[in-house]
Amino acid sequence: MANDTNQKARAIDALTDSFAEIALASPDLAALESDCIDLGHECIAAALGRALEALDDALMAKRPDGLSVHDRRPRILATEVGDVSFLVRRYRDRFGCDAYLLADRLDIPYGARVSPGASEFLVWAASMRSYAAAADLLARHGSRVDASTVMNALRAAGDACEEEDVAAAESLYGDGIVPDATSSPEEISIEADGTWFSVQRPEEGAPRRFEVKAMCAYAGKEERGGKT
Repeated sequence: MANDTNQKARAIDALTDSFAEIALASPDLAALESDCIDLGHECIAAALGRALEALDDALMAKRPDGLSVHDRRPRILATEVGDVSFLVRRYRDRFGCDAYLLADRLDIPYGARVSPGASEFLVWAASMRSYAAAADLLARHGSRVDASTVMNALRAAGDACEEEDVAAAESLYGDGIVPDATSSPEEISIEADGTWFSVQRPEEGAPRRFEVKAMCAYAGKEERGGKT
């Protein structure tokens, strides 16, 4: 690859020219900043799509024996910088099964419509805001997704956490292997509580209220703004 510094300098020069043109028509810095972010993300999304296709070309040149190209399929991934469009090769092995070398190389789930980075952002945002608000935050300068996509991202994250917890429990209690830890506190505090909810339109004979119980463990407390 050519000198990375020169490539970066050329990219900065190109964006500088574009941003300067935008600045001439911008009423204020807020509008200029927003327009420049949108243009920058649009350029990044287009370049990322080309980079994915280039990697797919390289993988084809070194594909394993027994794989043949069946077709090239268009893909669109929702990302933090906007929709990324690219073509990806679908392969067939000697048994007639499909394979995607690009997806395997970058650990992209087959059929995924949202990039891993965007999924992580949605999980983070939805932990503090509603599903719709999390989708709006991503769409501010990235891709537009609906609330159900945010919900699915949270569910996938929850499933992954559950799998890790089960594996850790089996390793500890089944094999006696203590998991790695970043700290070892002398004391651990545990709190548990429950909240009651009313059931909307319960079936005949079913409970009209139910309790959701939660428990947390922590090593200490911190004071912030006069609160502990």
